[in-house]
Amino acid sequence: MSQTALDILDDRRAISPPRRRSGALIGYLKHLLIAGADGYRHSGGTLLDHLTGVYELLADWGADAPVCWAGLFHSVYGTDEYAPKLISNRLELRTLIGLEAEQLAFCFAHLDHACFLEGADKKRTLTPIIKTQKGTLPVSPDGWHSLCELFAANALEQAPRRNTVYRQQQLVHLKLLEDYLSAEARAAVQNLHDQVVTEAAA
Repeated sequence: MSQTALDILDDRRAISPPRRRSGALIGYLKHLLIAGADGYRHSGGTLLDHLTGVYELLADWGADAPVCWAGLFHSVYGTDEYAPKLISNRLELRTLIGLEAEQLAFCFAHLDHACFLEGADKKRTLTPIIKTQKGTLPVSPDGWHSLCELFAANALEQAPRRNTVYRQQQLVHLKLLEDYLSAEARAAVQNLHDQVVTEAAA
């Protein structure tokens, strides 16, 4: 392991002091390091950088703890767009971060994005299609809003390191979700909108 959990927390000044001292966060970062999250590339950095950044955004937006922990582990099962899988045993992660957080991370990993965005576009909470080997999983209204917040944090965290086309595409998606996002997340989407407008005018 090239880094320790405390190294990561010392390096990431965006994490407020109380959260830097969180025993749970330190333990979760150690787990991600052992799983090799610092050895995979992601959006111009490492997967660990991205996971930690998504957690930071959600925490800064005031998300509940299970949503924040889901953000920290949101792609450990792999996703449609990101192949590496750090964890395959759901019970292992559920024991670590809790049932609600693990279910949200699992749902995000297996989310059918087209159906998800279709529901947002129609301004109603269509049940997102969560693909599993045994079929589909239903998502509660609270789960829908948590998925929207997680979807936004995932896109916004990596937007600064991506190209203009990526930012434009993600802005279209995020605008569809605005009605379901927290005020803090909506403000972050507006910041991305302003950046895209500035880039287009340059």
